[in-house]
Amino acid sequence: MPPSPDSPSPAGCSPDAPSRDASAGAAGEVVLGRRMIWFLALTCGVTVANIYFPQALIPLIAEGLRVPDGTAALAATSAQLGYAAGLFLLVPLGDRVPHRRLIAVLTALTGAGLLAAGLAPDAPALVAAGALVGATTCVPQVVLPMAAGLAGERRRGAVTGTLLSGLLGGILLARAFGGVAGAQLGWRAPYLIAAVLALLLAPVLAVVVPVTAPVSRQRYPRLLGEAVLLLRREPDLRRS
Repeated sequence: MPPSPDSPSPAGCSPDAPSRDASAGAAGEVVLGRRMIWFLALTCGVTVANIYFPQALIPLIAEGLRVPDGTAALAATSAQLGYAAGLFLLVPLGDRVPHRRLIAVLTALTGAGLLAAGLAPDAPALVAAGALVGATTCVPQVVLPMAAGLAGERRRGAVTGTLLSGLLGGILLARAFGGVAGAQLGWRAPYLIAAVLALLLAPVLAVVVPVTAPVSRQRYPRLLGEAVLLLRREPDLRRS
């Protein structure tokens, strides 16, 4: 005897559950169209480049600010240390703060830090500005999980691969950009050019990044604690 339309489906699943899952996946695909994916990949590349191009400027900074090469190298070192701090302190906010707001604010702060670095009167100011730039350059680590969550099961791998391509492209091209622009226009020029790009990008991100709801209401200290626990529980993560 065929089951009644009103009878529960096996395993307690509603008959239209697959259609709801398909609709959710389709919604993610609509939100993350091809143009949006490539725009987010460009965002990843532009932002991550900010912690790599200073490495090509060390001799020019030393000459321009009349400091030893070791002191000038602190501009690049502080950016890397700031980046590590941002990964730990700012990326967890992606679970609590809407992605659109967080990404736009971080990009705007990156632009402000780059502008301060480009106008720095001495090495200490440049090092401090570099640390700020590094900390707020964690935008790709917020964009990647957001896009993976919106992409749907079928497209998640392809979307993540495209964003990682943008990220790696930014890393590879950053030193060439810094070296060429610095040699032609002076060491301040790459910072100022990058500042303009970031400050132009921030308001666009504030409009076009998909609207998402926070996935957690945990307090900020608890979010930081979760990261420490994850590092302790996952040996593969520690090895990486």
